[in-house]
Amino acid sequence: MTKRLSGIWHAWHFQFALSSVVTALCGSFCIACLHPLTRRYEEYGYQITDNRK
Repeated sequence: MTKRLSGIWHAWHFQFALSSVVTALCGSFCIACLHPLTRRYEEYGYQITDNRK
């Protein structure tokens, strides 16, 4: 394994470990962050209303 390949593997492992920790700490909130903003609010029953007159 070359130095370049080992660096790529370390970066991938760091990103995977970090995402695992954040998911464990935040729970379903992180899953909601994966969806586009409008779909996230629709899934949880929030309605976006425009209160302008």
